[in-house]
Amino acid sequence: MHHLLQLTAGSSVEGIDGLEALLGAAGLAYLPVSEATAWAQAGVDWERMSEIPTGLLWWPGQENEDILTLAQARGIECQSVAEFLHKLWKDELVFSLPEPYVLLNGRPLLWHLLQAGGFEPSLLWPGLDKTWIGERGPGLCWVVPEAWLNAAGAASLGRRAAAVEGYWEAGVEELAFYRSKFQFLGFLERWPQPLLEHKACAEIVQALEYGVSWADIKRALRSWGLEVRRARWDMDDTGPGTGTGGEELPASPAYDLENRRAG
Repeated sequence: MHHLLQLTAGSSVEGIDGLEALLGAAGLAYLPVSEATAWAQAGVDWERMSEIPTGLLWWPGQENEDILTLAQARGIECQSVAEFLHKLWKDELVFSLPEPYVLLNGRPLLWHLLQAGGFEPSLLWPGLDKTWIGERGPGLCWVVPEAWLNAAGAASLGRRAAAVEGYWEAGVEELAFYRSKFQFLGFLERWPQPLLEHKACAEIVQALEYGVSWADIKRALRSWGLEVRRARWDMDDTGPGTGTGGEELPASPAYDLENRRAG
Protein backbone atom coordinates (compact mmCIF):
# COMPACT_ATOMS: atom_id res chain seq x y z
CA MET A 1 0.00 0.00 0.00
CA HIS A 2 1.22 3.48 -0.85
CA HIS A 3 2.43 5.19 2.32
CA LEU A 4 1.54 8.86 2.57
CA LEU A 5 2.41 11.05 5.54
CA GLN A 6 0.57 14.14 6.70
CA LEU A 7 2.45 16.78 8.66
CA THR A 8 0.67 18.84 11.28
CA ALA A 9 2.30 22.17 12.00
CA GLY A 10 2.11 25.72 10.82
CA SER A 11 4.12 26.29 7.67
CA SER A 12 6.07 29.01 9.47
CA VAL A 13 7.17 26.75 12.34
CA GLU A 14 10.96 26.77 12.49
CA GLY A 15 12.36 23.37 11.51
CA ILE A 16 9.33 22.02 9.64
CA ASP A 17 11.02 22.68 6.29
CA GLY A 18 13.92 20.56 7.53
CA LEU A 19 11.50 17.71 8.18
CA GLU A 20 10.11 18.04 4.66
CA ALA A 21 13.66 17.90 3.27
CA LEU A 22 14.34 14.78 5.34
CA LEU A 23 11.18 13.05 4.12
CA GLY A 24 12.11 13.87 0.54
CA ALA A 25 15.63 12.49 1.03
CA ALA A 26 14.22 9.30 2.58
CA GLY A 27 11.90 8.85 -0.41
CA LEU A 28 8.72 9.20 1.67
CA ALA A 29 5.63 10.87 0.21
CA TYR A 30 3.95 13.53 2.31
CA LEU A 31 1.23 16.15 2.10
CA PRO A 32 2.14 19.79 2.79
CA VAL A 33 1.41 21.07 6.28
CA SER A 34 -1.23 23.45 4.91
CA GLU A 35 -3.50 20.57 3.94
CA ALA A 36 -3.87 19.33 7.51
CA THR A 37 -6.17 22.20 8.47
CA ALA A 38 -8.89 20.91 6.15
CA TRP A 39 -9.24 17.83 8.34
CA ALA A 40 -10.68 19.87 11.18
CA GLN A 41 -13.43 21.36 9.04
CA ALA A 42 -16.93 19.95 9.34
CA GLY A 43 -18.28 17.95 6.46
CA VAL A 44 -15.02 16.64 5.02
CA ASP A 45 -15.89 13.92 2.53
CA TRP A 46 -13.11 11.42 3.14
CA GLU A 47 -14.36 9.10 0.41
CA ARG A 48 -13.85 11.82 -2.18
CA MET A 49 -10.36 12.77 -1.09
CA SER A 50 -7.89 11.97 -3.85
CA GLU A 51 -5.12 11.19 -1.35
CA ILE A 52 -5.85 9.85 2.10
CA PRO A 53 -2.80 9.79 4.38
CA THR A 54 -1.76 6.55 6.05
CA GLY A 55 0.33 8.26 8.73
CA LEU A 56 0.31 11.55 10.61
CA LEU A 57 3.34 13.31 12.09
CA TRP A 58 3.06 16.20 14.51
CA TRP A 59 5.77 18.70 15.34
CA PRO A 60 6.34 19.42 19.07
CA GLY A 61 3.85 21.94 20.35
CA GLN A 62 1.74 21.64 17.19
CA GLU A 63 -0.65 18.88 18.25
CA ASN A 64 -4.22 19.53 17.12
CA GLU A 65 -6.76 17.43 19.01
CA ASP A 66 -9.41 17.77 16.29
CA ILE A 67 -7.02 16.54 13.62
CA LEU A 68 -5.72 13.70 15.80
CA THR A 69 -9.26 12.55 16.61
CA LEU A 70 -10.27 12.52 12.96
CA ALA A 71 -7.09 10.70 11.95
CA GLN A 72 -7.41 8.04 14.65
CA ALA A 73 -11.06 7.48 13.72
CA ARG A 74 -9.89 6.66 10.19
CA GLY A 75 -7.24 4.23 11.46
CA ILE A 76 -4.40 6.55 10.52
CA GLU A 77 -1.20 6.02 12.52
CA CYS A 78 -0.37 9.10 14.59
CA GLN A 79 3.09 9.72 15.99
CA SER A 80 5.36 12.55 17.02
CA VAL A 81 8.30 13.57 14.86
CA ALA A 82 10.62 12.26 17.59
CA GLU A 83 8.99 8.80 17.45
CA PHE A 84 9.24 8.81 13.67
CA LEU A 85 12.95 9.73 13.74
CA HIS A 86 13.72 7.00 16.28
CA LYS A 87 12.29 4.43 13.86
CA LEU A 88 13.88 5.98 10.77
CA TRP A 89 17.38 6.11 12.28
CA LYS A 90 17.31 3.12 14.63
CA ASP A 91 20.09 1.34 12.71
CA GLU A 92 22.08 4.38 11.64
CA LEU A 93 24.68 6.60 13.26
CA VAL A 94 23.63 10.22 13.78
CA PHE A 95 26.34 12.89 13.98
CA SER A 96 24.62 15.80 15.74
CA LEU A 97 26.69 18.98 15.29
CA PRO A 98 26.35 21.88 17.75
CA GLU A 99 26.96 25.51 16.87
CA PRO A 100 29.16 27.20 15.81
CA TYR A 101 29.44 25.32 12.53
CA VAL A 102 32.56 24.77 10.45
CA LEU A 103 31.30 24.98 6.88
CA LEU A 104 32.92 24.44 3.50
CA ASN A 105 30.79 25.45 0.53
CA GLY A 106 27.77 25.59 2.81
CA ARG A 107 28.18 22.04 4.12
CA PRO A 108 29.64 20.91 7.44
CA LEU A 109 33.30 19.95 7.54
CA LEU A 110 32.53 16.56 9.11
CA TRP A 111 30.26 15.61 6.20
CA HIS A 112 33.03 16.48 3.73
CA LEU A 113 35.55 14.37 5.67
CA LEU A 114 33.23 11.36 5.85
CA GLN A 115 32.58 11.73 2.14
CA ALA A 116 36.32 11.88 1.43
CA GLY A 117 36.76 8.68 3.44
CA GLY A 118 34.26 6.81 1.27
CA PHE A 119 31.54 6.51 3.95
CA GLU A 120 28.90 8.13 1.70
CA PRO A 121 27.06 9.95 4.53
CA SER A 122 23.57 11.39 4.37
CA LEU A 123 23.01 15.06 5.08
CA LEU A 124 20.23 17.18 6.54
CA TRP A 125 21.36 20.79 6.68
CA PRO A 126 20.13 24.38 6.18
CA GLY A 127 21.83 25.60 3.01
CA LEU A 128 23.41 29.01 2.45
CA ASP A 129 20.16 30.26 0.92
CA LYS A 130 18.21 28.91 3.95
CA THR A 131 16.75 26.13 1.81
CA TRP A 132 17.25 22.83 3.58
CA ILE A 133 19.51 20.22 1.98
CA GLY A 134 18.21 16.67 2.31
CA GLU A 135 20.46 14.04 0.73
CA ARG A 136 20.33 10.30 1.32
CA GLY A 137 23.69 8.63 0.87
CA PRO A 138 24.27 4.87 0.66
CA GLY A 139 26.20 4.93 3.94
CA LEU A 140 24.90 4.32 7.45
CA CYS A 141 25.46 7.75 8.98
CA TRP A 142 23.70 11.11 8.97
CA VAL A 143 25.09 14.57 9.69
CA VAL A 144 22.44 16.92 11.13
CA PRO A 145 22.35 20.13 13.20
CA GLU A 146 21.96 19.59 16.93
CA ALA A 147 19.59 22.57 17.13
CA TRP A 148 17.20 20.94 14.65
CA LEU A 149 17.16 17.65 16.58
CA ASN A 150 16.41 19.55 19.77
CA ALA A 151 13.57 21.46 18.08
CA ALA A 152 12.14 18.16 16.80
CA GLY A 153 12.17 16.74 20.32
CA ALA A 154 14.71 14.10 19.30
CA ALA A 155 17.83 15.17 21.16
CA SER A 156 18.73 11.52 21.79
CA LEU A 157 17.96 8.91 19.20
CA GLY A 158 19.28 5.99 17.18
CA ARG A 159 22.95 5.13 17.43
CA ARG A 160 24.67 8.32 18.55
CA ALA A 161 28.24 9.15 17.61
CA ALA A 162 30.64 8.60 20.50
CA ALA A 163 32.10 11.60 22.30
CA VAL A 164 35.28 12.90 20.74
CA GLU A 165 38.36 11.73 22.65
CA GLY A 166 41.01 12.48 20.08
CA TYR A 167 44.32 14.19 20.44
CA TRP A 168 45.81 17.28 18.91
CA GLU A 169 48.12 20.03 19.99
CA ALA A 170 48.54 23.56 18.75
CA GLY A 171 51.97 24.97 18.08
CA VAL A 172 52.84 28.46 16.95
CA GLU A 173 52.20 27.73 13.26
CA GLU A 174 50.84 24.20 13.13
CA LEU A 175 48.52 21.61 14.57
CA ALA A 176 49.86 18.18 15.46
CA PHE A 177 47.38 15.28 15.33
CA TYR A 178 47.62 11.94 17.13
CA ARG A 179 45.53 8.79 16.82
CA SER A 180 46.39 7.97 20.41
CA LYS A 181 48.85 9.18 23.02
CA PHE A 182 51.57 7.20 21.32
CA GLN A 183 50.71 7.34 17.59
CA PHE A 184 51.54 10.59 15.84
CA LEU A 185 49.73 11.21 12.53
CA GLY A 186 50.98 14.48 11.11
CA PHE A 187 50.80 18.25 10.93
CA LEU A 188 48.36 20.79 9.54
CA GLU A 189 48.79 24.52 9.56
CA ARG A 190 46.69 26.49 12.03
CA TRP A 191 43.05 26.86 11.01
CA PRO A 192 42.42 30.13 9.13
CA GLN A 193 39.43 30.99 11.38
CA PRO A 194 40.83 31.03 14.94
CA LEU A 195 37.42 31.01 16.62
CA LEU A 196 36.49 27.81 14.75
CA GLU A 197 39.82 26.03 15.14
CA HIS A 198 38.74 23.95 18.14
CA LYS A 199 35.58 22.81 16.34
CA ALA A 200 37.47 22.01 13.13
CA CYS A 201 40.03 19.92 15.02
CA ALA A 202 37.30 18.09 16.93
CA GLU A 203 35.54 17.16 13.67
CA ILE A 204 38.81 16.00 12.10
CA VAL A 205 39.37 13.75 15.12
CA GLN A 206 35.76 12.54 14.99
CA ALA A 207 36.25 11.54 11.35
CA LEU A 208 39.47 9.71 12.28
CA GLU A 209 37.65 7.82 15.04
CA TYR A 210 34.91 6.78 12.61
CA GLY A 211 37.52 5.33 10.26
CA VAL A 212 38.49 8.08 7.82
CA SER A 213 42.22 7.76 7.14
CA TRP A 214 44.72 10.53 7.74
CA ALA A 215 45.65 10.33 4.04
CA ASP A 216 42.00 10.95 3.06
CA ILE A 217 41.78 13.89 5.44
CA LYS A 218 44.95 15.45 4.05
CA ARG A 219 43.73 14.91 0.49
CA ALA A 220 40.38 16.52 1.29
CA LEU A 221 41.94 19.52 3.01
CA ARG A 222 44.36 20.00 0.13
CA SER A 223 41.44 20.18 -2.31
CA TRP A 224 39.96 23.07 -0.26
CA GLY A 225 43.02 25.29 -0.49
CA LEU A 226 40.93 28.45 -0.55
CA GLU A 227 39.30 27.65 2.78
CA VAL A 228 42.18 25.92 4.58
CA ARG A 229 45.78 27.05 4.58
CA ARG A 230 48.28 24.70 3.00
CA ALA A 231 49.02 21.63 5.07
CA ARG A 232 52.66 20.65 5.57
CA TRP A 233 52.82 18.00 2.88
CA ASP A 234 56.63 18.19 2.89
CA MET A 235 56.80 17.02 6.49
CA ASP A 236 57.94 13.50 7.23
CA ASP A 237 54.79 12.62 9.21
CA THR A 238 56.57 10.18 11.46
CA GLY A 239 57.01 12.19 14.64
CA PRO A 240 56.42 15.49 16.36
CA GLY A 241 58.19 18.55 15.05
CA THR A 242 58.56 22.23 15.77
CA GLY A 243 55.82 23.59 18.00
CA THR A 244 54.83 20.33 19.73
CA GLY A 245 57.82 19.95 22.00
CA GLY A 246 57.46 16.19 21.62
CA GLU A 247 55.40 16.00 24.78
CA GLU A 248 53.06 13.09 25.47
CA LEU A 249 49.39 14.09 25.41
CA PRO A 250 47.19 12.91 28.29
CA ALA A 251 44.30 10.48 27.83
CA SER A 252 41.62 13.15 28.03
CA PRO A 253 39.24 14.94 25.66
CA ALA A 254 40.81 17.15 23.02
CA TYR A 255 42.53 20.36 24.04
CA ASP A 256 40.69 23.66 24.22
CA LEU A 257 42.94 25.47 21.80
CA GLU A 258 41.50 28.90 22.51
CA ASN A 259 42.35 28.54 26.21
CA ARG A 260 45.86 27.35 25.32
CA ARG A 261 46.41 30.43 23.17
CA ALA A 262 45.19 32.70 25.95
CA GLY A 263 47.70 31.04 28.27
